[in-house]
Amino acid sequence: PKPVSDFASALLDEVNAYIDGNRKPGLSTGLIDLDRMLGGLKGGKLYILAGRPGMGKSSLGLQTAIVAGKQGKTVLYFSLEMMGVELTIRMVSAQTGLDGKRIEEGALTGDDYNLFNSGLDKVSKWPVYIDDRTRTVEGIRARATLQAADELDLIVVDYIQRVQVGKGFDNRN
Repeated sequence: PKPVSDFASALLDEVNAYIDGNRKPGLSTGLIDLDRMLGGLKGGKLYILAGRPGMGKSSLGLQTAIVAGKQGKTVLYFSLEMMGVELTIRMVSAQTGLDGKRIEEGALTGDDYNLFNSGLDKVSKWPVYIDDRTRTVEGIRARATLQAADELDLIVVDYIQRVQVGKGFDNRN
């Protein structure tokens, strides 16, 4: 344990950094009001988004990954629900405004096809890594550790209830 004075000193340093303009807000989620409430997503913190089915949890997680990727931030996205191609369709759709269903079905002609190709090229350059195969806590930890050796700004785990736990862990959903 540490005395409160240690934390008070660290807090004072943080507040002074904000006042002096030397501290930047956290990573944007892409939602202005949420960013204002949270001050952005801050490194080293765990944020859990929970809600009923169909409330947009996966969409917000992907949107946050897209916003971060556009800013050149390195993102590791674990998807236990959708395959990587499906997520890439959503990313291209968000980038271009094209209907994801039309992209999926290849129903693109002329200008839309050119827009699709341009969007796909941009999305491909973002430092966003999708892992649609890892299913365990241990696997997520190992992949995140490997990625963090290079650089890692954000980890998203979509559908955390499907994460399998190994020996010595208890999944209480």
